[in-house]
Amino acid sequence: MMNLTPSFARHGISRTPSSPTRQRGLTLVELMIGLLLALLVTLAATAALMASRQGFSAVDATSQLRDNARFASTLVQRVVAQAGYQDHSTPGAKPNGSRFGGATPVPFVEGQDDTGVTIPATGPSYQSGKGVNGSDVLSVRFQGSSLATLTAANPDAGDGSIIDCAGNPLGKTTGQLPESILYVATGTDGEPSLMCGFVNPTTGQWSAQPLVRGVETLQVRYGVDSPNVPPGTKTTDLPQTYLPASALLAPSNPQQELLNWQRVKAVRIGMVLRGPVGSALVRGPQAASTAYPLGETMHDAGDKGSELPYTGDGRLRQTVTFTVYLRNPQS
Repeated sequence: MMNLTPSFARHGISRTPSSPTRQRGLTLVELMIGLLLALLVTLAATAALMASRQGFSAVDATSQLRDNARFASTLVQRVVAQAGYQDHSTPGAKPNGSRFGGATPVPFVEGQDDTGVTIPATGPSYQSGKGVNGSDVLSVRFQGSSLATLTAANPDAGDGSIIDCAGNPLGKTTGQLPESILYVATGTDGEPSLMCGFVNPTTGQWSAQPLVRGVETLQVRYGVDSPNVPPGTKTTDLPQTYLPASALLAPSNPQQELLNWQRVKAVRIGMVLRGPVGSALVRGPQAASTAYPLGETMHDAGDKGSELPYTGDGRLRQTVTFTVYLRNPQS
């Protein structure tokens, strides 16, 4: 007969049923540690995401600020370089104005320090001592250019080679010179902009339009031939010193003032542009500083516009300074 006794029984090994395994949960301490680690990982990821986003926004704002500065510089340089241009293909083209009396030519370049400007349709008005952050005013005059000869049967039409500060093509004229006025004004939203004042070629009325948003100040100096000779005396075609507009104005002697402006050989221009709120990574008191639109070497304690202190308001800022040499005769 076959022995069916299990082998372990035959070897004297007894089997007892094993006790069921007890499943234990996390203790409160383990749970808290796990939550803390998860929170730390989440905070680190959030901080990295925010830093990356701020860096991207700062790069984007910096790029936009540089584009604005480049556009403003290019436009202003082109407008100022045209000062005194005359289209000699127009017979007897010698534009005159009445500001200095009779047939005396108006200056092709002139300006005012720390002056506010309003431009209704009837013409500009100036408010001395009211410039935004001490901003100056720069006025530039020049003739236009046309492909065709200006006659009674052929009205004035600009060919696009000569434009005003608003980009309008200016044609030939034998009357009052067209004028472009550059200044800074604050909009209804409190944001300052570089402005252009001009005569609308369609309506014949004065108008104004913003050119570049975020320009906090515009500062201008005028390079004259020599400070050591009577005004109006020609000594050289190169500027020897740069003076503010106040040094060239002579309200009681218009003829002398005209001679003063005719001495100008170059125009030095400085601007401070700012980006939107939150564009700067460094903020607070440690970010407070002072900008010098014309450079520290041209800083004048008596001219509040030659420096621009600002607080750490979270805005990027860029200073733009350049010099435009006048290529056309100013007399």
